[in-house]
Amino acid sequence: MNLKNILSIYENHWGPYPFSRIGYVSTAKGAMEHAANIAYPYGTINNTTDYEWLYAHELAHMWFGDKTTCSSAADMWLNEGWAVFNEFLYREGLYGTDAYKTEYREVLNDVLHYAHTPQGDGDYYALNAIPQNITYGTTVYDKGALVVHTLRNYLGDEQFFPAIQDYLQMYAYQSASSEDMEQALTTITGTDLHDFFENWVYTPGFPHFEIDSVIRQGDEQMVYVQQKGTGRDFLSSSNHIEITFMDQNRNTWSDTMMVDGRWAKKGCFLRLFLQRYLLIIMKKCRMRLFSRKRWLQNLRILT
Repeated sequence: MNLKNILSIYENHWGPYPFSRIGYVSTAKGAMEHAANIAYPYGTINNTTDYEWLYAHELAHMWFGDKTTCSSAADMWLNEGWAVFNEFLYREGLYGTDAYKTEYREVLNDVLHYAHTPQGDGDYYALNAIPQNITYGTTVYDKGALVVHTLRNYLGDEQFFPAIQDYLQMYAYQSASSEDMEQALTTITGTDLHDFFENWVYTPGFPHFEIDSVIRQGDEQMVYVQQKGTGRDFLSSSNHIEITFMDQNRNTWSDTMMVDGRWAKKGCFLRLFLQRYLLIIMKKCRMRLFSRKRWLQNLRILT
């Protein structure tokens, strides 16, 4: 129903469609991103948008999986995580930013609460070192998508989308590893992404940032932030953290601080007259799968 619009969204972000035609063929089992001839389960062809996410997911593989593919199954997030991210992206293009946010927040909730449990993948794993028994698991698909979302925020749209187009051209009709992506994007953007990839791709678990204390000195607020880890002992560097002050009338003012290691502090001069305030900390990352994962497993869809 919206296939042409979704194609346009993808081409606007990733460059021209990389094959001679778009083809879908109805199959009895599962979905698979065969170049220009996508296998698509007939049970999902019902003249509604119920499975729009699925044909959008498979179409995204024409860029992420077919034009450029992962160099090994251990790096499958380069195919599947990026395809799930495109499920966020097409929603943003078709339905607006709120639809994008709603989707990734649902995914974030499931990844943080369930990915490491027996109902998920059973442990915390680095994205570039996925065991074969969970190649098509929560970590690859959903954490992978959230890391792409985080990278988008880390670089900003003006750098992120052109850089990924260049990366796709650099590795057109070839395979690439996580290390290849890191090095390519570092070269293309001029931003050293080693710390980012070390934090989000090469290390299991998640960083966690919390306000330890705030000391008010006149109009200045000295904010102390502590980094902790979930599923890891590693302390990451080069984290861009947004902090937002809110007054009793819900007026806000935001600032950004860098967190390297366990502790960081920053003095913030408020532009608002605050009698009382709330301090909110937000990582520039937001990590649903279980409805999707169970559906995929029941239908035996692998990609």
